[in-house]
Amino acid sequence: SPASKLHVQNGGISISSRTAVNDMNYTVTGNDFYIGYAALSASRTVNLPAAATAGLGKIYIIKDETANAVGYLITIDPSGSETIDGATTITLGGVAYGFRMIFCTGSAWFVIGRD
Repeated sequence: SPASKLHVQNGGISISSRTAVNDMNYTVTGNDFYIGYAALSASRTVNLPAAATAGLGKIYIIKDETANAVGYLITIDPSGSETIDGATTITLGGVAYGFRMIFCTGSAWFVIGRD
């Protein structure tokens, strides 16, 4: 049986996947869903996998859990020449506790949620 990280109970859902990142650049893996910056003292980069590798329907949430992205940017960088909403990178910053929710079509990335 699969080891699901999605739980449905009593009319609600939860996802038991949190990757805490402590003040470093981070390369996203296929097992990630929620990537939370638990410490941030400099601008950092989150590197996404190739869209073809991530596959249709993959969603990642990148979150500033410290409010420090007000002063330090978190740059989200897709693989190679891929883009997010047509841009080579997008940034998370200037807003305390901001986030971006990124969706993969299997060939491109799109922002589907933000602070």
